[in-house]
Amino acid sequence: MSFSLTIIVGRLSIDPEQRAAGSSTVTELSITSESSFKDKAGTWVKKTATDKVSVWGKQGEACSKSLRKGSLVAVQAHTESRPWNDKVINNLIADKV
Repeated sequence: MSFSLTIIVGRLSIDPEQRAAGSSTVTELSITSESSFKDKAGTWVKKTATDKVSVWGKQGEACSKSLRKGSLVAVQAHTESRPWNDKVINNLIADKV
């Protein structure tokens, strides 16, 4: 068995988006994080990444109520893969926010 664990620390790029999903709710977070490094020439390069994370149930509801665009957030998530049109889509599902 293999398991993928991801920790993301960054700021929300948009307000959380909550929607109904069957008998539960899911809240989508868009988290932007930055890192910097020196390239081979010794010049500092800034890299920005945006990750979309799904937060289910009561934890997602709490995120929707308390977080806004620009909020600093730390998320521990796992990757869930599913097939879609001859491709594999990887979704980040929050375990802890």
